[in-house]
Amino acid sequence: MRRGALFGIMSKRPDFSKYVAHFTKDGKPCSNDADCSVAAQSAKDRLLSILKSKTLLASKMPWIDTKGVCLTESPWSSLIAHTKQYSPYGIGFKKQLVYNQKGGPVYYIRSDIYSYLRKKKNGIPSRILPFISPFSPSYRNKYQKDVFKKDVDYTFEREWRVPKVFSFDYTDIEFLIVDTFQDVQEINSILNNAISIDKYIVLENYTRIESIWPVHIL
Repeated sequence: MRRGALFGIMSKRPDFSKYVAHFTKDGKPCSNDADCSVAAQSAKDRLLSILKSKTLLASKMPWIDTKGVCLTESPWSSLIAHTKQYSPYGIGFKKQLVYNQKGGPVYYIRSDIYSYLRKKKNGIPSRILPFISPFSPSYRNKYQKDVFKKDVDYTFEREWRVPKVFSFDYTDIEFLIVDTFQDVQEINSILNNAISIDKYIVLENYTRIESIWPVHIL
C-alpha cells in the first residue's frame, strides 16, 4: 500500500489523530532540579510560561532515570477525559513537528521484560530509555506480581515523548485548550495577540455541549 493511501485511511479513523498535545497540571514538576519558580504555579500559569518562552521543559519520567517532554496522541473524544486527569490547559502540535524534534511514541513493555533488561550489564540503551514505560496491568498473574510489585498501566495515555527540551514557534501551535473564554482574552492580552483566535478550544463550551449531548468519554 502506498504511503499516501495509508495516511488517507488513518486520517479518517475516529480513534486516530494527526496531533499530539501536552497538558499542564497544578503542583510540583516531576524533575527535582527544575526551576523552583515553576513549582508553585497553577496549570494555567504553566501554560502561560510555556507560551512566553516557546519552550516545553523536559522533566524526569516515572520509572526511568531520564528526562523527556510528555504528550498524548489521544483523539478529541478521549482528550476531554484527559483534561480531568491533568487540567483544562493544553497545547497541541502536529506529529510531524514532534517527530522531527526526535520525539516518538512510547514503548509499553511487559514488566518482566523491563526488569530483565534493566538488570542486564549494559541495561537499556540511553537513546531508547526515554521512550520506555513498564506495563504491569492489574490482571497479571501471581508470578508477575512477585516480579513487579506495583500496578503500572499508562497505555490509555497513548503517550509520545521528546527526550529533550522542546522548542517551538507560535506558527507551530495547532491548537490551545483553555478552560474559559476569559482565558482566551487574558492570554491574548499577555501575548499581544500573537496566536490566532481560531487556535483556541474553550473547554467550558464543550463541557456544556457534552452535558446536553453526551457522546464522548467524560
